[in-house]
Amino acid sequence: MEQEHKVSEDRTVYERIKELLVGYAFLPGDRLHVPELADLLKVSATPVREALNRFCAEDLLTTVPHRGFFVRRLEQSEIADLLEMKYMMLSYAARRGVGDLELDEAELHVLSSLAELGAKNRKTEERLRVYRRCSVSMNAIVMSLARNLSMLKCLENVMDRLHFVSETEATMEGQVESILQESATIALGLISRDERTVVQALERRHQREQSLLPEVMKECVNRLYLRCRPVPQTRARTLRLEALPA
Repeated sequence: MEQEHKVSEDRTVYERIKELLVGYAFLPGDRLHVPELADLLKVSATPVREALNRFCAEDLLTTVPHRGFFVRRLEQSEIADLLEMKYMMLSYAARRGVGDLELDEAELHVLSSLAELGAKNRKTEERLRVYRRCSVSMNAIVMSLARNLSMLKCLENVMDRLHFVSETEATMEGQVESILQESATIALGLISRDERTVVQALERRHQREQSLLPEVMKECVNRLYLRCRPVPQTRARTLRLEALPA
C-alpha cells in the first residue's frame, strides 16, 4: 500500500509540473528551485527532483552542473524541427495503415466530433473546445497505424514540447478557421479510410505551420514577456502559477 501511494504521488507530481512546463508558467531560461516547487505542490523534495530529472531526459528542461534546472529556451529553429518530426511521423503512420483502420466506438466518437468542426453553424469558441479536447486523441489514432509504440511515445513528447506554440497559434486571428477545417478534413479521411485525403491534409497543415512559424513565434514572445511588463517578473510568475487549476 505504501509503495502504491508513492507511485501515485510521483505520478501526480510529474503531471502537475509537466502542466506548468508545457504551458510556460515559467519563462524560458527560468531556473527552477526544488524547494519552491515542493512547497507549491505540498510534497517532499524527492519526487520533485525525480520529476525534474525526467523532464531533462524528455528535453522539457535543461540542467547545468552545480547550478540546477532551467526551462528550455523557445527557439524558432527547434520548433521548426519539431513540426517536421510531427509531420513525418503522422504521415508515415497514415500511409502505412489508413486503409485498414478499424475504429472502436470511442475513437469513432472522437473523429465524428472533429469532423463536425468544418460546419460554421456553431460558435468558434465551442468548436475550439472540441478541437482541444479531441485533437490529441486523433493524433494517437493516426500513430496507432504505425504499430510502433516507440514512435507513439516520441510523438507525445514532440506534442508536449509544441504545446505552447500550438495553443498560441490556435488563438491567433485568421488561423482558427484553417486549423478547424484541417482537423475536420483529417477526421473525415480517417472515418472513410481515405489515405490520400489524410496525407494531403497533413501536408497542407505542415506547410501552413512552417510558413507561419515566424509570425507565431513573435506572438509567443509577446504573450510570454510583454504581458508581464506592468509587474515584476517574480510576481508575474507567481500570478501565472496561481491562475492554474489545482
